[in-house]
Amino acid sequence: MKLNQKKKHCSVCKKRMIKYGFTRKGTQRWKCNSCEKIELKKRKDISKKKLNNIIQEWLLGFQSLSEIAKKYNTTRQTFTRKFSEIKIQVKREKLKYLPKELILLVDAKHISRDEVVLVVYEYISQQVVAWSFQKRENYESWFSLFILLKERYEVKAIVSDGQKGLQKAISHVFGNIIHQRCIVHVIRFCLSKLTRSPQTEAGIELRKIVLLLNRVTNKKEVNLFTKQFKQWNETYRDFLKEKSTSLETGRTWYTHRKLRSVRSHLKNSIPYLFHYVYDKDIPKTTNHLEGGINSPLSELLRRHRGIQKRFKRLLVSLYLLKRRK
Repeated sequence: MKLNQKKKHCSVCKKRMIKYGFTRKGTQRWKCNSCEKIELKKRKDISKKKLNNIIQEWLLGFQSLSEIAKKYNTTRQTFTRKFSEIKIQVKREKLKYLPKELILLVDAKHISRDEVVLVVYEYISQQVVAWSFQKRENYESWFSLFILLKERYEVKAIVSDGQKGLQKAISHVFGNIIHQRCIVHVIRFCLSKLTRSPQTEAGIELRKIVLLLNRVTNKKEVNLFTKQFKQWNETYRDFLKEKSTSLETGRTWYTHRKLRSVRSHLKNSIPYLFHYVYDKDIPKTTNHLEGGINSPLSELLRRHRGIQKRFKRLLVSLYLLKRRK
């Protein structure tokens, strides 16, 4: 009775091969007596898993594809060909413990000219809950993502940069949920309009009020800020109504458009600015998301600029899943 032996057939002539010693790493070699081809017997599942690990090492690491190829004693062209041939699978990491009511930080990150990733970060458990690839950041893209979140989780509050489509989607999906505007974004917008050295008295006074915004920590300071802004608005009401006229065309416009823009921005933001004062669990900025998640992601995308769109999506997904560990 013959014992069962491992069999291998030649990839060229399809005939039986015989064992032909070992490689330096101890891998069994096989030789075909017909065409004298020498091969190694490889398991497809192991090869695919190894290739997936190499792709992750490349996308999430600091080395270029050429350096990775040199490390594995092959060429960049070989890896490029192999990467294009396989369907890359992303292993989903489970979420950590989630609180009963979520406090979400949301933001959009451009990964190319025609694509953004919408990222949702849970503040208490400090992990990325969800993300979605979209062509642009607008009401429809946020609405579809929020619908999925509402079905799965109980959301207590949302912190955002106040993008118009995002605000509309929050109100339509979650109703009167607590929506905290990121104070850093509000200050940044206002200072970009006012500049460092405003040329008018109104601009100088308004800049002082804007700079106080980040120091508000209690109810008394909230009332003081809103009172100062209201007084400024009343003092310079007529000044902001001034108009200029073109001598050539006769067209008119508001002379102090940037000041009016800052006034309008603050006026619309104030109802959403101070939820963190009344509930200490709610952060006043999206810094945990932008600084902790988006900034390193930007560096990865910059390092791998020029890669295919599918690899960009894979890079983002791998990175965000890695942040769940």
